[in-house]
Amino acid sequence: MGNRLTFHAVVETPDAVAAARVEDSLKQGLASIRELLQEEADDLPPGLITGLTTAAANQNKTLTTNLLNQAAVARAGSRVDVKASAPFDVPSCRALVRLPRELLAKEVAVGPRTGRELVLGDSARNLQALLLAMHRYHRQHGHFPPAVVIGPDGATPHSWRVAVLPFLDEQDLYEQYRRDEPWDSPHNKKLLEQAPDVLRSPVAKPESVDTSYFVLTGDGTLFADAEGTHIDRVTDGPSQTLLIVESVQDVPWTKPQDIPFDASRRFPKLGGIHENLFLTAFVDGSIRGFPPTYDQDQLKGAATPSGGEEVTIPEPPKRN
Repeated sequence: MGNRLTFHAVVETPDAVAAARVEDSLKQGLASIRELLQEEADDLPPGLITGLTTAAANQNKTLTTNLLNQAAVARAGSRVDVKASAPFDVPSCRALVRLPRELLAKEVAVGPRTGRELVLGDSARNLQALLLAMHRYHRQHGHFPPAVVIGPDGATPHSWRVAVLPFLDEQDLYEQYRRDEPWDSPHNKKLLEQAPDVLRSPVAKPESVDTSYFVLTGDGTLFADAEGTHIDRVTDGPSQTLLIVESVQDVPWTKPQDIPFDASRRFPKLGGIHENLFLTAFVDGSIRGFPPTYDQDQLKGAATPSGGEEVTIPEPPKRN
């Protein structure tokens, strides 16, 4: 087609409901890739970039950006179409032809998925979004948010989940929240029902205001410093250090409460969303699943950023 490469990918799903999920996943994936490729990625861990984008996108940033800016997702019944075009040359053609296949493999399953797999994928996407928000906060402020952020009055505590709202495209909600009032003040309590989906379990009831995403707090953890921690203090390595964990807890999303960690005791009980598995996000951007019976010393080692432990990390959970 002249000097342009055009591709058209088709995903056939079992029904319109599945197609809507595929459409949403693809649109979210495209938006994440576009955003990351537009940013200067020097301050972001390579694992975070590769975890959210694809090999083809990373190898051909300029051409891929042009392609992605024109990509469109459309749904008709049980079918989802992805169309795009880009300038043609042999090397870029080879990379760009791989892009739709990589994107489809990363964001959706080609064929039916079980409810368990859908929930696993949704949880992983929530964690990836929170990871990215944490690193964007770090870029702007020079450190990760502390678990408890003190308000402008110098006394009122607030959750890190509130602090990262601007980095989750929730600036309006952040501005509605009054940081000079307690999280459960009459005004701030009214905002609980606006809980962003990314902060809630994918299996939570629609009316739930509880979060399922926490950091570990206590001596020796990444969030022990009340002023926030710079990534340079993660001397064990970003791929060896926990950043966020998921767990079903009765904790409203704005409440400045997380999961206490004490190296002298058993690792905190996590999970409740997936069968025999809880997901975690590491500083390098990787999403890892642990069974509840995983070695206690390994989990404790991952909870500290500079303990010098050798930690064996499971492979990322499969989403299809």
